[in-house]
Amino acid sequence: MNGWFQEVVDAKPRTYCNVLCPGADTVYLIKRHPQNHRSCFAHFTYKIEKKGSDFYMWRNGK
Repeated sequence: MNGWFQEVVDAKPRTYCNVLCPGADTVYLIKRHPQNHRSCFAHFTYKIEKKGSDFYMWRNGK
């Protein structure tokens, strides 16, 4: 899996983006930009998920 893709989980669409950290054991979200814009937290849920040997950040929202 490379780049981005979408999946439906619990009847909600999620957009996945490859974090591009080959060989990583774990990945952390350190910063989002812009930090104070409401669309970064009011309507979206962000999470990092491992699929196979790659890490993906996903978001879902209204």
